[in-house]
Amino acid sequence: MEFIEYMVEDRLKLCDNNIITFTKNLFKIDNKTGPAVLDPIAINFFSSDTKVGCDLGRSICIQCNNLTLVPCHRLTYPFFQGGKFIVENDHIVGVEALEGLDGYFNLTLKNNILSPVCCFCIYKNVCLKGCCGAQFEALGEVNLPIPEICHLYKTKNNFLIKKYNELGVFKEAINHGWISQEFIKVI
Repeated sequence: MEFIEYMVEDRLKLCDNNIITFTKNLFKIDNKTGPAVLDPIAINFFSSDTKVGCDLGRSICIQCNNLTLVPCHRLTYPFFQGGKFIVENDHIVGVEALEGLDGYFNLTLKNNILSPVCCFCIYKNVCLKGCCGAQFEALGEVNLPIPEICHLYKTKNNFLIKKYNELGVFKEAINHGWISQEFIKVI
């Protein structure tokens, strides 16, 4: 939390200690630098793209050694392979679906709503989610968050919400129409 405090104070200094400029920067108002989720002092619900942390669901990984299709570079285990390129005469001529997944990723990967640990969490709709590969390797389940990572995420967001309330960030954002009063009720 001391490091996050330093980051907030440093950003505030970069904004000449002007809370309106700081708030505009935090909410990426008139700023084309990318999603706020990539900002280490942004709370992920400031951005419409809160799932930047992982490409699962938006991409696929190809294992070059055997041309199999896997969810990501961390989930290359045989039981996660979803397909394989068919090669004839050194040319890819098709794709073979492999048995075993049968919708597994569509139903479970990156779905913290189904996770018994996440279903009642206040951050479930804005959480970056953990790395499915790291979670699988640590806990044997892709959707079960690593407790220390989850605690770190919650602590960071709780601290930022408190800090931004103290600084008047949310008040300024409401006054300028960048967020609604209903948004504040959520946090």
